[in-house]
Amino acid sequence: MTQYIFTVVASDNKNPARTATAQVTVNVENVNDNSPQFPRLRYDVNTFENANYDLTNPLHTLQATDADMDPNNPPVYSFVVNDPDGNPINVQEYMGLRIDSISGVGYIYTTSPIDYDVLDGPIIATIIAEDSDGLSDITNVYITVLDTNDNTPMFNQSLYMETVYENTLPGQGILQVVASDGDRSPQYGTPSLRYYIDPPSNTFSILQSTGEIFAVRNLDYETGDRNFEFQVLAIDSSQPDEMTGTAMVSITIADINDNNPQFMRIFQSVTAEEQQSAGVLVAEVDASDIDSPGQNSDITYSFIDGNNPEAFTINETTGAITTSVVLDYENTPSYTLRILAENSAPAVSPATGSATATVVVSVGDINDNSPQFTDAPYSFEVSEDRMPVSTIGVVSAMDMDSGVNGELTYSIIAGNIENSVEIFRIDPISGEITLVGNVDRERTPSYSLTVQVVDGAASPRIDLVNIPITVLDVNDNNPIWIQQTYDVSITENSMAEVVAQVFQLFHLQYLTHAS
Repeated sequence: MTQYIFTVVASDNKNPARTATAQVTVNVENVNDNSPQFPRLRYDVNTFENANYDLTNPLHTLQATDADMDPNNPPVYSFVVNDPDGNPINVQEYMGLRIDSISGVGYIYTTSPIDYDVLDGPIIATIIAEDSDGLSDITNVYITVLDTNDNTPMFNQSLYMETVYENTLPGQGILQVVASDGDRSPQYGTPSLRYYIDPPSNTFSILQSTGEIFAVRNLDYETGDRNFEFQVLAIDSSQPDEMTGTAMVSITIADINDNNPQFMRIFQSVTAEEQQSAGVLVAEVDASDIDSPGQNSDITYSFIDGNNPEAFTINETTGAITTSVVLDYENTPSYTLRILAENSAPAVSPATGSATATVVVSVGDINDNSPQFTDAPYSFEVSEDRMPVSTIGVVSAMDMDSGVNGELTYSIIAGNIENSVEIFRIDPISGEITLVGNVDRERTPSYSLTVQVVDGAASPRIDLVNIPITVLDVNDNNPIWIQQTYDVSITENSMAEVVAQVFQLFHLQYLTHAS
């Protein structure tokens, strides 16, 4: 209420005039004809999410003015919202905020934490200031909620599992881990995440910006690279209050066929006796492969050379080599078998998936062949004037067997003794026959030698040959008259004719030399 006080003067029209005064007090009673007025159409307020405000520490205060200036009719503040039908209504609480009116001032504070991460933008609160007669004014308060790092990064999986081949190249991506952060600001949210392996690995690394995991060295299944398990971290960029999410990664290294089989012995020399029945075990080859069990290390054995004409069989699984025919030393004294050990799975270069070995099978000789004279029949001549010791001929034999079974010894077993005197002798090694006694055609015109050849086996085999030797005559005897006197009578005029035989042969040789 406004009061006016003034003095009223009354005067007559005389001169000098006479006056009278009176004091007048006018009280002007207020009529509510003015609305409260906000000084601004818009207020901008910033606050961090989850901040707590109360009447003693309000988020913001508002004060509208009223020209009526009635202290008994201060404005009351409310939020203006729409009801389900779209009609505006006044409420005291809105989106976790409350406004209270105290002595014409509106106090805005929180009733529950404001979460930045569920907002799509600032909170726009329409505030009404209204007096008791319903006169009012409105303003808008734009509350910008600032993000805080209140969410822990979360991986989309707690366990990542991947299988890669051991020939995966360093730097080649294996898998990608993905995490998200419930904070929505770029500063604290998903865009801020950095990825790490904890503890650091000397086998794998991770791109901090993307979470892609890759190998940093060559992998090798055979040297123990089988399974790797490690922890990955996703850390947001709010330091020093950064928050960390964790997950596990399991990487299995798969084998490839990058190793060749290896023979325990790449060369063997064995002996197999001839004339044994087929199916006799002669050797075993053994190869191994350090690749993983299965096709990469399974080995199949086969012949690639030397098994002609299919004298042997090899077990493709065990590598056992057996005879498939009856071996004959004299036909084939040895075999050089080249054997292939090959994986079932295709090899990865530079591996070939195979290896070779050599087995030399020497056929053990048995004494299954008799010696045989090679140039029989033999026939030699010797002049009766030949002097001892001289060679009159050589015999030769051969034996298909080997070793002692083929070592030959010659001997004369008949025909070389005359009157207890040895006439002929044979070299037991060379078969050379020599004259060691005197021969006389007039005494013995010929000889018949029985020559034996025997091999060196424990149960020896022999061969015999009969060799006739003719003694050649020389003129080593004078003629001898059988009679000292011959009497012959003939008639005259006899025609030419033999009239008498005046001699006779003393020796057959005389006929030759006398004639």
